[in-house]
Amino acid sequence: MPLSTPEAKAALRKRLKKQQVVWWRRTRAAGEVKKLKRGQEIDPQVVADLEAQVEKLQGELTVSQKAAKDAAKVAETVNAQLKAESGFTQNC
Repeated sequence: MPLSTPEAKAALRKRLKKQQVVWWRRTRAAGEVKKLKRGQEIDPQVVADLEAQVEKLQGELTVSQKAAKDAAKVAETVNAQLKAESGFTQNC
């Protein structure tokens, strides 16, 4: 799918937005764990739940980052193909 199409651009924007949301949730969860560890009474179950949530979100962030890299590679390939095709049609 050419990245110059509106659908491709919308899909890329959607993927990047999801990546930002995952990052924000991961940061918030990590902040909650830090706050709990600041000398307050710590419920081990709450800490375990938050750490599990952080790990899950880190996994989602990794997947989103890989998808963004893949999308960037596809964009580069499509742009190179478009330039080559444009050059070919202009030289004919």
